Amino acid sequence: MVDMVKLGAAAVGAIIGFAILVGVIDGLDTANRTSLEITLLGLVGAVFLAVLILGLLKAIS
Repeated sequence: MVDMVKLGAAAVGAIIGFAILVGVIDGLDTANRTSLEITLLGLVGAVFLAVLILGLLKAIS
């Protein structure tokens, strides 16, 4: 069974990371970006976070 405290800590870290990522994307010159480009940036960030979370969970377990 997975340790729920560690899982929760990883989830909180992921949420904070995602919030920072969204802030960075929002901070870019969005006036020159189409919604498609912004969506793609978000997807890349989401994939990056997923890899990061999986790495954290493997390291924890």
